[in-house]
Amino acid sequence: MSKIERFIKTAGIYFLGNAFTKIISFLLLPLYTNRIAPTDFGTFGLMQSLSNLIIPLVFFQIWDSVFRFAFDYEDDEDKYKVISNGFVVMLSGLFIYFIGFIIVSCIYDFDYKILIFFYALGIGIQYFYSVIARAFQKNSLFVMSGCINSALMIILNVVLIVIFKQGVESLYTSSIIGVLVQIIIIEIAMKPIKKIRLKYIKRQNIIELIKFSAPVSLTTVSQWLLNGLTQLVISIYVGTYENGLFTVANKFSSMLILLVGVFQFAWNEMAYILSSSKDKKEYYERSITEILKVTILGSGIFLLFIKIVFPFFIDKQYHEAIQIVPIVLVGTSVNSYTGFLGTIFLANKHSNKLFISTIIASITNVICLMVLTPMFGLKGATMSLCIAFIVGAISRIIMLNNSEHIKTDAKTYNLLFLLIFAVIAFYTIENIYLLIGILIIFSIVSYIVLRPLVLMVFQIGKKKLKL
Repeated sequence: MSKIERFIKTAGIYFLGNAFTKIISFLLLPLYTNRIAPTDFGTFGLMQSLSNLIIPLVFFQIWDSVFRFAFDYEDDEDKYKVISNGFVVMLSGLFIYFIGFIIVSCIYDFDYKILIFFYALGIGIQYFYSVIARAFQKNSLFVMSGCINSALMIILNVVLIVIFKQGVESLYTSSIIGVLVQIIIIEIAMKPIKKIRLKYIKRQNIIELIKFSAPVSLTTVSQWLLNGLTQLVISIYVGTYENGLFTVANKFSSMLILLVGVFQFAWNEMAYILSSSKDKKEYYERSITEILKVTILGSGIFLLFIKIVFPFFIDKQYHEAIQIVPIVLVGTSVNSYTGFLGTIFLANKHSNKLFISTIIASITNVICLMVLTPMFGLKGATMSLCIAFIVGAISRIIMLNNSEHIKTDAKTYNLLFLLIFAVIAFYTIENIYLLIGILIIFSIVSYIVLRPLVLMVFQIGKKKLKL
C-alpha cells in the first residue's frame, strides 16, 4: 500500500468512527441551548478550558512522548517499555493533581467539585489509553471505543436533560461515564496494565520521555493562553452569558474540527512512520498542501451552511452568537492547519519549535485582548483570538520552511479569496434562497478544486470493497 493510500485509509477509519457521533452531538445543540442557560453553558465552557490547561501540565503531557517513542520500535515488548515508563509519570501526575485539587477546592468555592475532579482526570487517562491503542496501530479499537464513548455520552445527555430535568451537571456526568467505558474497553482488549513491568522502568528513560514532552506541555500552556485565556477574559470582564455565546459558536466550529481532525489523526501516525524515510519531504509538502485546500474550502462551506441553519437550530437566547461565528470559524480553521504543520516538528523530534510559534501567538493574543476587549467586548475578544491564530500559523509556516525546508504550494493561498467571499456573504446576505444558491456554487467549485483528492479516496474505497 502506498503512503498516500495508507494515509487516506487511516483517515477514513477515523472519519467513519467519529463522524456519526460528532454529527449527532452537533444536532443536539437545540436541546442544549433550549434547556441550559447561556451563563451555565459559559461556566461549563470555562471549566472545560481550565481542564485542558491543568491536565496536560500536571501529567507532563506524557502521552505525546509515549506515542512518539513507541513508533521507534517494531517489537511489542519494546513498545511496552516506553508505555511502562510513561505509566510512572502518569502516577506521579495523579498524585500532583489530587493534592492540587484539594488545595484549590479549599480556597475557591465552586459547584460540582466532585464531578469536575473526575471529569478533568478522565481527560488525562483517556489520552493515555488512546495513545496505547494507536501506538500498536489498533485504529479500529481506538475508533470503536471512541464511538461507544460518544454515543453513550449523547444518550446520557438526552436522558438526564429530558427525563431527569438536569442542567449543566448532565454534561459532566455523561462525559465521565463515557470516558470510563472507553478506558475499560481498551483495557479489556489490550490489557496494557498487565503488560507493564517494573523491570522496564528506567530513570533515564523517564527523563528522556519528559524531556520530549515538557516543551509540548509548555506549548499546551501557551496554547491555553489563546482559546483558554480568551474564555477566561470573556467570563471575567464581559460575562459568563457572553462566554456561553462564545461556547455555542465554538460548537459550530467543532464540525470543521471533525473534518480536519480525521486527517490529523491519520497524519500523526503517518508522519511518525515516515520520520526516517528518504522521500518524507515530498510527502509532507503534498500532504500539507492538500489539507490546506480542504481546510479553506471546508471552512467556506461550513460558514454558509451555518448562516442558513442557525435561526432554525439555536434557541433565541443564544441568537447573538451568530455575529461571532465567522470569526470563530476562521480562527479554528487556521489553528487546525497550524496543528497539522506542528506534527512535522514532533515527527522530527523538534518539539521546542512548537513552543516558539505558540508563544508568539500567545503573546499576540494577550496584547490584542488588552486592546480589543475593552473596545469591542465579545467581538473584540474573539477577534483577538483569530488574529493570534493567524500570527501563529504564519510563524510556523516560516519556521517549517527555514528549518525543515518544507513549504506549501503558494498557489493554494489563492483559495483564501473564496473564504473571504464566504465571510462577506455571511454578514451581508439575509435571503435564505440566495444563500443556498451561493452554497451550491461554492460546493461545486470546491469539488472541482479537490477532484483529484476525491477521486483518489473513491478509488481506494473501491479497492477495499473488492477485497
